[in-house]
Amino acid sequence: MNMIQAIYDEMWSNFCSALKHNQYVLDPFIGYEDDTRRGITALAYLESNNQFVSGEIERFLNQVQQI
Repeated sequence: MNMIQAIYDEMWSNFCSALKHNQYVLDPFIGYEDDTRRGITALAYLESNNQFVSGEIERFLNQVQQI
């Protein structure tokens, strides 16, 4: 199993456990018309010397910020 699959498997396991034990919190603003939040989450596990990938991620984030 690769590292990314292991991360997602752990996230799913944590979610299932929280759901089973009623240990979760819903976002109170979901569905509100006045909620203008926008978000993007990117999880990156990069070796510290991979400057190409880091540069591409930074370039992408700069483009998104401009939009």
